[in-house]
Amino acid sequence: MESLDRKVLWTSKKVPQLLDIENAALDLTRATESFECNKLSNLLHVFFCFFIGQLLERNSGQAKNIEEICAEYDKRFCRLDPKIEEALQKEIKEM
Repeated sequence: MESLDRKVLWTSKKVPQLLDIENAALDLTRATESFECNKLSNLLHVFFCFFIGQLLERNSGQAKNIEEICAEYDKRFCRLDPKIEEALQKEIKEM
């Protein structure tokens, strides 16, 4: 849960008053501040889950090993497969 630890660290540095949990009630302001501080991190997690899901789903019918997947990305200079890129853009626009 290193990711969660880092989120707490960076959020507390950016908004130190969030650390005072004894004297503050949970309210919309605190939740909003915390969410705003972690928005980019959350988007990166969404992208990672989508990307891994696409790799697994795309290759579920075929037995591709990591070397074959790496070779595909090397051919495209680490660019996404156009089908994955299109699906990703569609998912993001629906958010």
